[in-house]
Amino acid sequence: MVPGGEALVWLRTCEAFGAEAGQDFARRLAGFFGCRVAGHTFTIGYWQSGLHSLVPGGVPDWPLDEGLAAGTPRMPERALPSLPGAPHTISCLRGEIPEGW
Repeated sequence: MVPGGEALVWLRTCEAFGAEAGQDFARRLAGFFGCRVAGHTFTIGYWQSGLHSLVPGGVPDWPLDEGLAAGTPRMPERALPSLPGAPHTISCLRGEIPEGW
């Protein structure tokens, strides 16, 4: 990562940005690295749903309950599997984040 560069830290893992804890994690991660970070709110596989990104000082704009199958945003129990029709879905073959996500 280069100061002033276009760095991106993309956590291509299940549920990293899901629920209240995930949004807090996204804010802290962006601040720590000083760059744009991205992650998912669903359980991912071939389809990878709930892809969102955040810049340092930004505020998450995705719903706290996005991707939750059970529980509440404060106490999530499990996440939904990714599907083509779920919000912000890409396939595992895509190597870039769509503009505005």
